[in-house]
Amino acid sequence: VLQTDLSSYTGGAHGSYATLCYNFTKEGKQLTWNDIIETGMKDSLIKLNESTLRTENEIPEGQSWADAGFFVDSAHMPLPAIFAFDKNGLSMIYNQYEIAPYVMGIISYTIPYNKLNGLIKKEWIP
Repeated sequence: VLQTDLSSYTGGAHGSYATLCYNFTKEGKQLTWNDIIETGMKDSLIKLNESTLRTENEIPEGQSWADAGFFVDSAHMPLPAIFAFDKNGLSMIYNQYEIAPYVMGIISYTIPYNKLNGLIKKEWIP
């Protein structure tokens, strides 16, 4: 995993910040969600991601994402564009304005590997 944190300020009310992560195989191929999710398990991973996001942000089950202050107007939260494997699990990173207003900052949390069994291909789970 290659991670970089970016920041810029071009005037206005506040600067802009972002975290980017690139996941590579030993051969140098950049990984995408399609490379790591078990066949047919994307919806299950989306549900686990939503549950973890709700827990981390104390959002009650049943409250819509829009009512919780997110830009998401559908029933399901999309998987983040940025993810990274670390020693504890799969880090999920939503940068500013991706799913929520600036004031909510970069939203990141880690889903432990033991919750990913059967959802992520075995070669990516230590």
